[in-house]
Amino acid sequence: MPRSPLLALSVLLAAALLAPVPAEAQYFGRNKVRYDDFDFRILETEHFDLYYYEGMETAVQDVARMSERWYDRLSAILDHEFDERKSIILYADDADFRQTNIANIGEGTQGVTEGLRQRVVLPMAGSYAETDHVLGHELVHQFQYDIAQRAGTFAQFVRMPLFVIEGMAEYYSVGREDALTSMWMRDAVLRDDFPSITDLQTNPRYNEYQYGQPFWAFLSGTYGDEAGVRFFKEAMTMPIDSALVTITGLSPDSLSARWVAALRAQLVPPAAGRSVPRPDLTEDVQEAIERYEERVAQDRERGRETDRPRPPGIAYPDSFPRITAERLLARERGSGNISIAPQLSPDGRYVAFLSEKDLFGIDLFLADAKTGEIVTKLEEVGTDPHFDAIRFIESAGTWSPDGRQFAYVVFSGGNNEIAILDVDSRDVVRRIAIRGIGAIKDP
Repeated sequence: MPRSPLLALSVLLAAALLAPVPAEAQYFGRNKVRYDDFDFRILETEHFDLYYYEGMETAVQDVARMSERWYDRLSAILDHEFDERKSIILYADDADFRQTNIANIGEGTQGVTEGLRQRVVLPMAGSYAETDHVLGHELVHQFQYDIAQRAGTFAQFVRMPLFVIEGMAEYYSVGREDALTSMWMRDAVLRDDFPSITDLQTNPRYNEYQYGQPFWAFLSGTYGDEAGVRFFKEAMTMPIDSALVTITGLSPDSLSARWVAALRAQLVPPAAGRSVPRPDLTEDVQEAIERYEERVAQDRERGRETDRPRPPGIAYPDSFPRITAERLLARERGSGNISIAPQLSPDGRYVAFLSEKDLFGIDLFLADAKTGEIVTKLEEVGTDPHFDAIRFIESAGTWSPDGRQFAYVVFSGGNNEIAILDVDSRDVVRRIAIRGIGAIKDP
């Protein structure tokens, strides 16, 4: 599942295409750095034109079969047929994919569907299963665009909340049950931090992928897949809340209450007795917990059951045992909102990790393994002229046995390379490019 918390580029691009474009902006993407000349060929199937280049002959045949399987499935579910072949532009790996000039993509983008021309663009992923999933997700978008354009409701479609658009694509590409989604939903209901449908439309902290897929799973699981499709088509002619009332007969608040109740019944009982993290001990969080505990104690002294809601998003129920480990890399310790790919040094003294802490990109940091305090920034992407970015999706670095060097993957010259950094001097002492290999991870 494209689970990155980054923006849904396919939808934003479609919205941008509807707006007037100044002359100086009409070359957006054309001046993007391209290190390779891709001599695209076309493989035609019944419903698609697949663009590929040398070395992809076997892969494109497999993707062609995947595409037609997805078409048969989605056209039946959505009751919609294409009236012309659609384009799928396929890259051999994500390093090549980053060079596309169809959209301004980042590393977190696994695929994109362009709005007005309805072109799907994606790389081959690390496995055929993930390629098939991303392809299915993007083809749902292709169907969405085609349905909206031919119905004359495209302007309304691009104004839909992203949890509806992306949730629909995730639901039809991964199905009703997904382990990661279940984990997120379980934690949300245990912490009393589950959003209402109104929250999903207005509060940006609720990710459209995380909550969109379970929303569609609940809607279609409760009222049937046909009702889900009717909801999507109705939502292109009226406000979302009105479309929900039309399909379910319930207000958004009532439907939200049923949704969270269903998730509680499904996910909370299996979690009984499991250990959970302690609260995030920021000053504000600690004060909120203390106020709550004081009021609960007062209620008990008065001999009455407390009905005070726990502070949302702060703590798990008191009945769950707490994990005693300390958080080392977390917001409250100043390591940033995203702390990923941690690697413990051989002597156990340090942790190398990637973070957006300094705002201008994903950089490589070194922290004390006991306190979590940041010791230094090992590599800063914005000031290093030798590569474009550090690879941080599905990849982590590794220490040398003596702990003096650290190896990690970078994007450079249109390919991935392994950079080896001297930890003391913070200098890259060696770069390894592997001929014929464009994408590398986990050196």
